[in-house]
Amino acid sequence: MTPEQYQRVKEIFDALVDLPAPEWPARLEQLCPDDPVVKENALEMLRADSQAEGSFLESSPLLAFEAQASMIGKRVGAYQIEDQLGSGGMGAVFLASRADAQFQKQVALKIIKKGMDTEEILRRFRSERQILARLDHPHIARLLDGGITEDGVPYFVMEYVEGMPIDAYCDHHKLSLEKRLAIFRKVCNAVQFAHQNLVVHRDIKPGNILVDAEGNPRLLDFGIAKLLNPDDSDLSVPLTETHMRLMTPEYASPEQVRGERISTASDVYSLGVLLYQLLCGSYPYSLKSRRPGELERIICESPPRRPSSRILRSPDSAPGDESEDWREIAARRSLKPEQLRKHLSGDLDNIILMALRKEPNRRYVSVEQFSEDLRRYLRKLPIQARQDTARYRIRKFVRRNRVPVFAGVLILLSLIGGIIGTAWQARVAAAERDRARLEAQKAEEVSKFLTSLFAASDPRDTAPDSLTARQILEEGARKISTELAGQPELVADLNLVIGQVYSNLGDFEAAARHVTSVLDWQREQAPGGSVGVAMGIQVMANIQAKKGDYETAEKSLRESLAMFRRLLPQNDLHIANNLTNLAGLLLEKGDYEEAIALHRQALAIREAQDKPDLADISESLNDLALALKSQGEYPEAEQLYRRALEIREKEYGPDHFFVGQTAHNLGALLQVTGNYEEAEQQYRRGLSISERTLGKDHPDLAVDYNSLAIFFYINGNYEEAAKFFGKALAIWGPTLGEKHPHFATGTNNLGLTLMNLGRIEESREYLEKAMKLRIAALGEDHPNVANSYNNMGRIYHQLKRYDLSERYYRKALAFYEEHSGPEHPNVANTANNLAKLLIDLQKYPEAETLLNRALSIWTASLGEEHPNVGAALNGLGLLHLRRGEYAQAREFLQRARDIYNAKFGPDHPGTREAEGHLATLAEKTAL
Repeated sequence: MTPEQYQRVKEIFDALVDLPAPEWPARLEQLCPDDPVVKENALEMLRADSQAEGSFLESSPLLAFEAQASMIGKRVGAYQIEDQLGSGGMGAVFLASRADAQFQKQVALKIIKKGMDTEEILRRFRSERQILARLDHPHIARLLDGGITEDGVPYFVMEYVEGMPIDAYCDHHKLSLEKRLAIFRKVCNAVQFAHQNLVVHRDIKPGNILVDAEGNPRLLDFGIAKLLNPDDSDLSVPLTETHMRLMTPEYASPEQVRGERISTASDVYSLGVLLYQLLCGSYPYSLKSRRPGELERIICESPPRRPSSRILRSPDSAPGDESEDWREIAARRSLKPEQLRKHLSGDLDNIILMALRKEPNRRYVSVEQFSEDLRRYLRKLPIQARQDTARYRIRKFVRRNRVPVFAGVLILLSLIGGIIGTAWQARVAAAERDRARLEAQKAEEVSKFLTSLFAASDPRDTAPDSLTARQILEEGARKISTELAGQPELVADLNLVIGQVYSNLGDFEAAARHVTSVLDWQREQAPGGSVGVAMGIQVMANIQAKKGDYETAEKSLRESLAMFRRLLPQNDLHIANNLTNLAGLLLEKGDYEEAIALHRQALAIREAQDKPDLADISESLNDLALALKSQGEYPEAEQLYRRALEIREKEYGPDHFFVGQTAHNLGALLQVTGNYEEAEQQYRRGLSISERTLGKDHPDLAVDYNSLAIFFYINGNYEEAAKFFGKALAIWGPTLGEKHPHFATGTNNLGLTLMNLGRIEESREYLEKAMKLRIAALGEDHPNVANSYNNMGRIYHQLKRYDLSERYYRKALAFYEEHSGPEHPNVANTANNLAKLLIDLQKYPEAETLLNRALSIWTASLGEEHPNVGAALNGLGLLHLRRGEYAQAREFLQRARDIYNAKFGPDHPGTREAEGHLATLAEKTAL
C-alpha cells in the first residue's frame, strides 16, 4: 500500500467510523469505487474498531495503523520494509526487499503487531509459519524465509503477490461465469493440496485470495489455519472459547461459529460462500447484526437462499444490506439479469447449496469432489449435487417449528405431490407425452418455489419467534408476484393453494381475494369451462361455506361438480373431492340423507383407485361417520371413526391436526352413546392437538371448546360448561361474525347452560337471540332452527309460560318427524321435553304416549343403560307419581336413579331428580 493509499484509508475511516455497520459497504463504494486495496484496508480497520475492547485510546485500530506505518523504512533481518500491504488479526504485512545485495526480490514480510505478542499469539504465529513450510503449490503464496527481530518478535517472509482480491479481479475484468469458475477451481486445487497436507485454512475469503495480472490466484494468510495431524496438535490453536473464535463471520461455517471440531468440510463451506459471491454478487445471508448470538443463529439455522433467487432483488451485502442495480451486477459477468438468473438456476444452484449445507457430513466429502462437480457442469455432464428434497427441508423446518405451521400449510405442500402425480399419470400414455413434459416442468418449478419459500421465510432469518403459517403465505404471495410473473398457469395454481390455506387459517377475506384473482384469469382462458375453472369454483365455494353463505356455496359446488363430470372420467379424484365438499355443506344445511349418499360415492371412488390414497380414504371415513352420527346411525359411525383414526395416526403421526379432528369427532359420538370416560379422553386429545396446531383465535379451536363444554354440560358441570362456551363465542364472534351459524350455536349452548345455573332471564335472552340468528342465516326449514324451538320451549316452561312452551315444542317435534324421521333421536328428545310440560298441564295420556315413544327410540339407538333412557324413566316415574300410581312410579324412578348414578354418581342432576321424586314418593306412601 502506497502512502497515498494509506492516507485515503485514514480519511475513509474518519468518515465512516460513526456510521452503523450496515451502511459501510454502500458508503465505501461511493468514496472509493476504484481501489479494492483501500476498500479492503478501510473495512478491516472499521471492523477492528467495532470489535475492539477497552477505551478508544487503548484499542484504536487507527493508532495501531499509525504504529505499523512507522515500520516503513526499517530493516528486519535481511529485508528492508518499503510499504504496508495490510493488517490482520494478529500481524501486519509489509512489502519489503532483500537488503543484503545478494539478490533483488520483493517479498511480503509478516510480523506480529506491536502489543499483540502474547504467548497465545506467538504460538499461533509460529503455527502459521510451520504450516506454510509444508505447502509448496503454485496457487499458494510460498514461505521464503523467517527469523526473529532484535526485539525478540518472530517474523516470516512470503512470496509477494501483486494482484487484486479475487472478487474485485473478476468484477474489474467482467469475467464470464465460466471464467470465474475456472479461477475458482484453481483455488480449489490449492485448498485441496493443503488438505492433503493435513492443513485446514479456516479463513477463506476474497481478501485472502489474490489474483495476479495473468489470472493466477494465490491463497494467502494461514494465520488461523489448523493442522489435522494429531502429532502436530501442539501447533494448532484451540478455538473453544468464544473470544478466541478468530474468523470472518460472512465466510465461517456453522461448526466454526459454534466452536465445534473443525474439518476439511469447514473449508468446503467457506468455498461455497465464496463461489456464491463470485457468481451472483451477494452473500447467502444478510448479516446485519454483529452480535455473536445473532450471527450464530443466522449462520447455523437460516437456510441460504438459492443464488438464482437473488437475481432481480436487492442483493444482501454483508455486514448489511447494500442495494445495487442487478443490471450492473450482471454486466460485470457479461450478462443481462435474466441471463444470469437462467445460468445460475439448476445445477449451479444445487452445487453451491450442497457446499453450504449446515451439516458437515452432507456437504461434498472433499474440495476435490466440489471442484469435480464444477468441471462436470462446465462440460454439460450430470452433476452429483441435487437440491434438498422438499421432504428433507420440511422435516428440518418442522423440527424447529412443530406447533404453528401445519394447520394450513399441509395443503401447500400437497400441491407438489398432486402435480407430480399428474405428470406421472400423463407419462403412461405415449399420446400424452407432451403434456407429461409440461406437467413435469411445472412440478419442478413448484418444488423450487416451495423450497425457496421455506428458506426465505425461515423464522431464524427474521426473528427468534416460531414461524407461523401466515408468514409463509405472505412471503409466498410476494414471491409469486415477483418471481413467477411469466408463468401464469403456475401463478394460478399457487394462488389457488394460498387461498385455500388462508381459508384454513380463518382469514376468509384474504382467501377470497386470492381465489377470485385466479378464477377471473381462468375464466378468461377457458370461457366454456375447464378443470382449472372447476377447481377454482370449488375452492371459492368452500370459502363461502366457511363464511356461512350456504346457499351460494351449494350453487358453486354443484356447478363445479357438473363441470368435472363433463370433462373428466367418472372415477376421477377431482369428482370425489367435490362430492366430499358438497356432502359436508349439505350436512351443515341439515340434508342428512343426500350428504350420506354423496359421502358414500366419494369413498367408493377413492377406494377404487389403482393406488388408493389412504389419507383421502380416511377423510371420507371421517366425514361419512359425521353424517351418519347426525342421522342417528351410531354403530356404523363409530366403526368408521375408529378406522379413520387408525389410518390417520399411521399416515400423519399421533399429534397431527387431522388426528385431533377425528379424535374430537369420535369423542362427540361416544358422548352421545354414553361412553363418557373415553369421550372425555378423545375430546381432550383433540383439544390438545388443536391448541398446538391452530392459532389461539382459530375458528376450529372454538369447535373443540364448544364440544368440551357440551361434555361438561351433560355431566352436570355447568360452571365449566359456561366457561368453555364463553371461550368459543369469544373466538367465533370476532373471526366469523355474529351472523355465522357457529356463533348462533355457541349462543344457544351458553343460553341452555345459564338456564341450568338458574339464570333464567339471562338464559332466555341468549336462546332468543340464537333462534333469531339461526332463522336469519339458515331459514326456518333447518334442524338447527328446530333445535332452537325446542330450547325456547324449555325456557318458557321454566318461566311457566306454558302456552309459548307448548307451541315451540310442537313446532320442533313436527320438523323432526318430517325431516329426520319418526325414529330419530331428536324426535325422542323433543317428545321427552314436551311430555314433561304436559305432565305439569295434567295432560297425562299424551304425556305417557310421548314418554314411551322417547324411551323406545333411545333404548333402540343407545341401549338400556344410556342416560337418555334414564331421562325418559324419570319422566315416566313423575307421571305415575302424579297420577298416584306409586308402584309403577317407584319402579321407573329406581331404574332412572341407578342409570344416572352408575354413569355420573350421586351428585348429577339426573340422579338428584330421581332421588327427589323417590323422596316425595316415600312421603306419600308413608301417610
